[in-house]
Amino acid sequence: MPYAWFSFEVPGPADVVTERLRAATGPHGSRIMTLCGYVYEGSFELQRAIHYRNSFLPRMEGTLESDGSVTRVRGTMTMHPLVAGFLVLWLVCVTFVGLVALDPATAFAGDRTGPFWMIGFGVLLALGGFGIEVVPSRRALEAAARG
Repeated sequence: MPYAWFSFEVPGPADVVTERLRAATGPHGSRIMTLCGYVYEGSFELQRAIHYRNSFLPRMEGTLESDGSVTRVRGTMTMHPLVAGFLVLWLVCVTFVGLVALDPATAFAGDRTGPFWMIGFGVLLALGGFGIEVVPSRRALEAAARG
């Protein structure tokens, strides 16, 4: 499954960075904020607020570690668990159909490689849909943390 990690340093103590993140964060579905999700003391669960649909939008989960006047923001970006689960189920089913299609004993008419093209398409769709959003999501988080 697509996965990315991030780590960057922000000037200021963790409580100041936490308040900056809270100021830039609204509820899910918010169209006026930069980020949506939850900011806790020392951690966060966020997504970038977008005005279009992308089921592969990264979910950012991370921590804020203060070291005096500098705060290190660390975390991961992953797919939503339901999207990842559906993708895995879909890939398993298409793989099964592909294996059945390859068996000469089955009366499978037509192109026997079609299911394998679908596997490639599914993987590329997930990697592309997630990958194209990683950099903008990180930039939005970093800009919010810096104020």
